[in-house]
Amino acid sequence: MFILFFVIYTGYFVYFETVWNGQTPGKRFTKIRVIKADGRPLGLQQASLRALLRPFDDFFSLGVLFIIFHKTEKRIGDIVAQTIVIQEPRRPLTIAIDISNNGHNAKKEWTSLGVNDRLTIQDFAVVKDYLQRRHNFSAKARSEVSDRLLRQLQDKLDIREIPLGFTADEHLEAIYLSYTKYES
Repeated sequence: MFILFFVIYTGYFVYFETVWNGQTPGKRFTKIRVIKADGRPLGLQQASLRALLRPFDDFFSLGVLFIIFHKTEKRIGDIVAQTIVIQEPRRPLTIAIDISNNGHNAKKEWTSLGVNDRLTIQDFAVVKDYLQRRHNFSAKARSEVSDRLLRQLQDKLDIREIPLGFTADEHLEAIYLSYTKYES
């Protein structure tokens, strides 16, 4: 009985979080979603890690202690799976993306680095998705996700140093602008 209960208990979370893009019925009702720490959608591996560690978080109350006392304010499953829980936007994702003045200024730097030629459509889709959702993140989650996403793009582009004087958010705005050829 214990094994059957464990399979059903963990299987529920793995199945729904994988198939429903980081949501279970409860998360969908409360309008929250689990995503990878880099802003990409949750995958089977992350959903499985979260589900397998859930008994420690739930039954032994370790999750609450980690959320209260750990610097990232995450439960054990989220720390190990490198995921975050975000609030879903209350408005549709087809909203315009707010671009700061520094984002426009950084565009020149990123355009000269040739991002259009070296990043894929999927890379830009992730940047766009982040820029549309970022206002729903806490300041801490926003900083964490934008820094990680920028580092991934920097590694993919094989750029040793990114232009100075801009935040990670402003760099991502500039990358988005250079791809869309947005004119200010």
